Amino acid sequence: MERMHYSGTVEFLLFGGWAAGSLVLAWFVRRPFYVYFGSVALSAPMIGYSMVGYGLLPMGGIVHSFCAGFFVLPFYALFQRFRTRKKESR
Repeated sequence: MERMHYSGTVEFLLFGGWAAGSLVLAWFVRRPFYVYFGSVALSAPMIGYSMVGYGLLPMGGIVHSFCAGFFVLPFYALFQRFRTRKKESR
């Protein structure tokens, strides 16, 4: 079976899409549960594509996707803090 051609540029674009999408989720979504699982869903294409170049990841990258969801939660907390301070100042 022939392997697909792997492109680091595509992986970088997928990573940027995950990062930007996760920050948008953290800013607009009000519940941390939805922010977490939205970020997990956004990371799946990036992790799946990286398996094309590096081979299968242990456990199929599931753990990697769930860990990617945790990276956005501090930003969610920070954005919520901004919102509460803005409401208190009014």
